Amino acid sequence: MGKAVMTVSESFLIKRGKEYEIRNLLLQQDVIESIISLPHGTLRPFSDSKASLLILNKHKDHHLRNKIKFITARIEDQDSRNVYLNIEDILSAQNSSAFLSKDSQTIEISELRQDANLSAGSYDEQFFLSKLMMKEGSGKYLSDLVTVKSGIQPEKIDIDNTGDFPLVKIENLSRNILETDLNTDNASNVYFSPRYNRSIISEPCILVARIGEKIKATKFIPDSKRPKIVIHTGVYALIPTSKKEGVDLEYLYYQFHTSFVLEQIKKRKLGSVMPYISMRGLKEIIIPYVDKNSQRSFIESQKANLISEERQRANSIIKSLGSKNEIRQSETEIVKTLTHQLRPKFMDISSLSQRIKRVVDNESLGQFMEYSLENNNVDPEIAEHIVQPDNYSLEKLVEKIIIDANHISKALSTVEKVMKFSLSEEDLNEIDILVFLKEYKKSKDISINHRYEIQVKGEKAIVQINSVAFTELLDQLLQNAEDHGFIAKSPSKKYRVIFTVKAIRSRDVIAIEYSNNGQPYELQQKDFVNAFEKGRNSKGSGIGGNYINRIIEGHGGQLKVVENNTKGFALTIELPINKNLNYE
Repeated sequence: MGKAVMTVSESFLIKRGKEYEIRNLLLQQDVIESIISLPHGTLRPFSDSKASLLILNKHKDHHLRNKIKFITARIEDQDSRNVYLNIEDILSAQNSSAFLSKDSQTIEISELRQDANLSAGSYDEQFFLSKLMMKEGSGKYLSDLVTVKSGIQPEKIDIDNTGDFPLVKIENLSRNILETDLNTDNASNVYFSPRYNRSIISEPCILVARIGEKIKATKFIPDSKRPKIVIHTGVYALIPTSKKEGVDLEYLYYQFHTSFVLEQIKKRKLGSVMPYISMRGLKEIIIPYVDKNSQRSFIESQKANLISEERQRANSIIKSLGSKNEIRQSETEIVKTLTHQLRPKFMDISSLSQRIKRVVDNESLGQFMEYSLENNNVDPEIAEHIVQPDNYSLEKLVEKIIIDANHISKALSTVEKVMKFSLSEEDLNEIDILVFLKEYKKSKDISINHRYEIQVKGEKAIVQINSVAFTELLDQLLQNAEDHGFIAKSPSKKYRVIFTVKAIRSRDVIAIEYSNNGQPYELQQKDFVNAFEKGRNSKGSGIGGNYINRIIEGHGGQLKVVENNTKGFALTIELPINKNLNYE
C-alpha cells in the first residue's frame, strides 16, 4: 500500500543539517500523512526521551494532499516504569477528516514554520493565534522590531579588572522580573579588540540568555559610567529599531515575561541537556504590536500586576520559612537535650570497654569464643544451606565494642551540628566517595553476615563530606532496608542494596543513587524528609528519613525520593562538586 510508520526523535523534527534535508525531501514528495507526538517516557525502559511517530503514505487521502495532520497523544495512565496512552483517541484523530480538533490539527505544507519544523508542539492554538495576529497586523516578528546581536568569547589575556568594557555573561542578567536593569558590579572587564566590535553594545537594549531554561530578560541603558558593554557567548542583545512604528524598550521587556512570548521561546528551544534558542528562532518570535500609547498602558498595568504577584509570593515564602524555622528549632532542642543526656553514658561505656580489654589482654583470654566449633554438629548435606552464626573471639568482640563506642561518641558531637545545619568547612574532608562507599561495604559485610548483599559501583568522584555524619546516613539507609524492606522470608529471594556513584558535570553535582530490592511500600518525598511523618504502612518512628535529609542538607546537597516505587525503595543523593577540583 506504500504506507510506513517509524519512530523518530524530537530533534529529527526540528534540527537543521541532514535532518532538515531529509524532512524537506519528504515534504517535496508529499508523503508525510501525519505526525503523532508521544509524551516523555513513552519509550521506557529503552529511552526516556521525547519521540514521535512519523506516518508515511505514498497514496494520501484527497483531503490530506499537500497537508500534514499533527496529533498530540495524551497519557491515560502511568507508573514509574510505563506510560499508557489513550490509544482510542489517537486512532480516532488519525482517522478523522476534521481539520481542527482538541488534540489534532491539519496544516498546509506551505504554511509550515521555517526550516521545515515538524514538531507537533509548534502547531497548537498559539500557532493559529499568531497567524491571525500577523494577518491582522496586531503582531510582528521580533526581527521587524529589533536588531539582534550575539555575544563572543573573549581571549583570556584580554579579560582583566582594569579592562575597557564590562563583560556581561548570563550570570550577570536579572534573576527575577523586579530586577529590570543590568547590574555589572561583579562583572569582569575586557580590553578592546577590533574582533569584539560585533559584540560591543552602546545602545539601549534588552539582553536575553541564549542558553538555559529561562530567558532572563534584562534592560541595559548606557550612561556616563558605563557607556558600552561587551556581551559574552550565551547572551543576545535586542536593540529596538529607530523606526517610527518601533517598540518601547520597557514594553519589550515586559512582553518577555508574558506567557504568550515565553511559550513561543519554549517551543523554539533546541537541545535537551542544555536547551538553547538560535538567533533564527529568536527572530521568529511574534510580539503583540500596538501603538505607543497602548504600549505605555500595557507597561503600567503589567508592572502593577507583577509587583503584586511578587509580593504575594514573597509573603508566602516568609510565612513558610517562619513555620519551618519554628519546627526546626523545636527539633533541635529535642536533639540537644538527648545528646546532653547520652554523651556521658557513652563515655562511660568507652571507658569500661578499655578496662575489659586490659583484663582480656592481661589474662590472655582473647582467643575464647562464644561456642566451640567442635560442638557445631550440622548435617553436611544441609550445612551449605544454613547461614552460620557470628562466632567472634573475645578479643574481636571487645575491639568491636570500643570502635562502636568511639563512633557513637563522635556521632553525638556531629548530630547537633547536623540538626542545626551548621556543618562548616572544618567539619568536612575531601574524600573519594566511591572509595568511601567500598570501605563502608567492607566493614558492613561482616556485621550483616550475608543476610543481604551490598553492591557499590560507579565512577570515582571527590566530594567534601563529614565521614562520621555520612556513615550515620548510610547506617540509617541500611537500617530502613532491614526494618521495612527485607522482611519477607523467602529462600529464593536474595536481598541486596546498591550504591551507584555518578558525576553530573552539567549541573556540578555528584549523584549517589541508592536502591534496594526489598518489599515496596507507599512513600512520598514529604513522608521521608519531614520529622514524624512516614509512609502509610511504615512501622517506624518517622525520624530516620528526616535525619538523613538533614545530613544531606548540611552538606549543601539535596535528596530525591523515587515516589511510590513498585519494587523496593530508591532515592538519589546529590552533593555539590568542589569547583576548585579538576575532573578528567
